[in-house]
Amino acid sequence: MYFCKRCNAEFEEPLDGTCPACGASSRHFERYDDGPAYPTEDIVYGPPKPPSRPAARPSGGSRPYGSGGRGGGGSSSGVFGPPKHTGPSESSRKLRSRAAGCGPFFIGLVLLMVIGAAVTFLVFVSDDCDMDTGSDYEYEYTETIENEEPLWRDRRAEMIEAGYEPVANLDPDLWPVVSYTLWFVDDVEGTLWYMPLGEDQATLVQFSPAADYIGDIHPVDNGGGVLAVMDLGGVYGVYMVGTAGQAELLVEAAELAAKLKALKYMPDGFYVGVDAALADRELLVSPRISEDGRFLAVGVGPVDDTRVMISPNGAESYVLDRYTQNSWPTCFAEGRLYVECLPGETHLLRSFDLNKDGYELHTPSFQQGAYVTNGELMAYASEDGGRPAVRFGYVENPYEAQVITLPEGPAECVSLAADQLICILTRIQGQDGFLFRHIDNPDAESFYPLYFNRSRELRSGWLGPPLSEPGDK
Repeated sequence: MYFCKRCNAEFEEPLDGTCPACGASSRHFERYDDGPAYPTEDIVYGPPKPPSRPAARPSGGSRPYGSGGRGGGGSSSGVFGPPKHTGPSESSRKLRSRAAGCGPFFIGLVLLMVIGAAVTFLVFVSDDCDMDTGSDYEYEYTETIENEEPLWRDRRAEMIEAGYEPVANLDPDLWPVVSYTLWFVDDVEGTLWYMPLGEDQATLVQFSPAADYIGDIHPVDNGGGVLAVMDLGGVYGVYMVGTAGQAELLVEAAELAAKLKALKYMPDGFYVGVDAALADRELLVSPRISEDGRFLAVGVGPVDDTRVMISPNGAESYVLDRYTQNSWPTCFAEGRLYVECLPGETHLLRSFDLNKDGYELHTPSFQQGAYVTNGELMAYASEDGGRPAVRFGYVENPYEAQVITLPEGPAECVSLAADQLICILTRIQGQDGFLFRHIDNPDAESFYPLYFNRSRELRSGWLGPPLSEPGDK
C-alpha cells in the first residue's frame, strides 16, 4: 500500500506514477507494505561456459613437433543478461488479496476527502481570502546514467578496436606477437626446435655434427637465433646458434672453470664441485647477452653454488661477485644486468651496470625465481596459497603484481614479449607446454595454453623476437 503525504490518501498502486487523489508525484508517496513485491533469491548473471576447442591435429612431413592444445581463455560471442521475471511473488499476491477487501472503504474515504477539499476552497473564496494560485511544489527530473561494465566481454572486438589484425586460429591476445618465435629444447632427445606462433609446426635445428648435449638456451634480441649451452664436436661451452644450425663458440666451459678454481678462500668442496660439474656438463646455466652484444653473462660453478661470470667482447672473463653463492644472470634490460641469487632461504635480485662498479638491490616482493624484466614489465615464478603461480606487473609498482595460478606445476621459464605478453613454460595436460597471458586482459583466468602433440620434457623454452632471417630454415 501507498500513503500520499500531500493529501493523506491511501491507495494500492499509483496512477501513471501519480497519486490517484491529488496527482502528486512519487516523491510524496510512502510505502508501508509488509514484504517485498519481487523475489529476493540471489540471481547469478554471466555468460555460459565456452565450448572447448579440440587440439589441432598434427600434420605430416618431416617436422614431427606439431602444436596442439590451442584454446582461448573464454568465449567472446553472445549477449547475456538477467532472466526475465515471469510473475508476482507469493508475498505480493498476499498483499494484493488483503488490499482487495478494503477497496470500497478506501474509495469512499478518498471521495469524502475530495468533497471536503472542495467545500474548504469555496469557503475561502467566499470570505475574500487572498490565495496564491501557484503551486507550492516543484517537480524535479533526475536523469539516471548507466555506466556499469557489461556482464560479458568480446576480446576479439577489443583487440580489433586496439588496431590489431585478426589471425585465423589464433587467440586474440596473441595477435600482436604472431610473428614472435618459440624456442625450446627437447630434454629427452637433446634437440633444439623453434616455431613462429603463426605456424602449426615446429622446426628442428639440425647441427652438423649433431650436438652431444644441449642445455639452457635464451633468444637474442636481434632475432638471429639463440644462445645455447652445448657440447658440440667435443667442445662444451656457450654458443651462438642460428636457425640453419650454424654455431659459433663464444666461451669454453673449461676456460671458465679454470678461472673459478683460481679463486682463493672458496667454501669447502667448491673446487671439487667445479671439476664434477664440468665432467657432467652441469657447469654452465642461464646464458645471457647484452642488447649491444658487448657482454656475455653465464652462471658457472657447482650445482646450487654458481657464480656469475662475465665475458666481455674481446676481453678476459671475470667473476662478477665471488662472495654471493648460488647466483645466475636473469636478463639484460636498459643497459643493466639483473642477477638473481639464493644465498640462503630468500631470493634476492640485484642489477649491475657493467660499465661501473657496484650494484643496486631490488626487493619487488620477491618470493621464488625465474625473474625477468624488459625495463617496464616484470614477471617471476611464485606461489599463491601454496599453489605454483607467476606474478607479473610493472617494475615501477612491484607490490601491485597480479597472479597467474598455474594448473599442474611450477614455472620452469618465464619470458616477456612486446605488447605486454607473458610466456610461461610449465606443465599442461601432463606434459611440458606454454601458457600465454596478456597483461591487460581483464579476465584473471584468461590464459592461452599451447603444448605439442608429442609428449616430451622440455629443458628450456622461451618466446623470442621475430626471426631476422625467416626464410633461412
